[in-house]
Amino acid sequence: MNNMKLECIHNERSQFFIVKIGGSISTNKDGEYELNYENIEKIAEVIHKEKSWEHCNLILVFGGGSFGNLAPKEYNLECRSLNFNNENLSKMTTIMFSMLSEITAILIKNKVPVYPFQCSALVNQLSSGEWDLQVDSMFSALNQGLIPVISGDLVFKNDGGFRIFSSDNVPGLIAKKSMVEHVLYYSDVDGFYVDSSTNNVEENIKRNEIDSYMHLAGPSSRQDVTGGMRNKLLQIKKLLDLNVSAELLSFNKFSDLSSSLNKKIRHGTYFEPGE
Repeated sequence: MNNMKLECIHNERSQFFIVKIGGSISTNKDGEYELNYENIEKIAEVIHKEKSWEHCNLILVFGGGSFGNLAPKEYNLECRSLNFNNENLSKMTTIMFSMLSEITAILIKNKVPVYPFQCSALVNQLSSGEWDLQVDSMFSALNQGLIPVISGDLVFKNDGGFRIFSSDNVPGLIAKKSMVEHVLYYSDVDGFYVDSSTNNVEENIKRNEIDSYMHLAGPSSRQDVTGGMRNKLLQIKKLLDLNVSAELLSFNKFSDLSSSLNKKIRHGTYFEPGE
């Protein structure tokens, strides 16, 4: 395991690094409200061994997986045009925070100092229709030496409706309000496949090239109500527009976390800002 220190100083002005853990990693995605405890323990082990929070402003974003995909179906929240029971809105958010609470407990048990933030309380829709993430509390947690932990959730819209808000959207909203250096998207795939039949992974995609890959980005092969790979690519495009690089890579490479954050090594598809 790589013990290299992250090359940034922990203070409110330093750059931020975001690690997004896909729902296929954090949960047993085809199960029913079932965490993948082995993977969460591995995440805790690597972060604790490298003491990542002492050397970097690190934020963890967890995909909802079997929690975020099953709850909308179970509570009849998939189709916004259907009549729905208001109580089910509360149940959806309760389910998501139960997942986040359990992940937090595992990380704390492994002596990783984290603090959970509920997406539904921090995300709101602006009058322009764009989404906004209130980050002040997250930054305060970072200044206390804590790692903010957040996931997707149900959020309210200006028109009185709601939306199932993907955790893939979170890094871009944070990047709008801070100096994010790099975002890692850990998944159950090796990178962005240009040919799924041969598992041929594109090693590098620049901002001016990303649109030409959109037709290859389909929905997840597993249940996914938030757009799968296509939405992930759209969100990465927004990061590139903010001059933030990203990498989509396999969770099998998580032991190289520090090297990947520092861009010393690339295991998957590297998304590069600029032309």
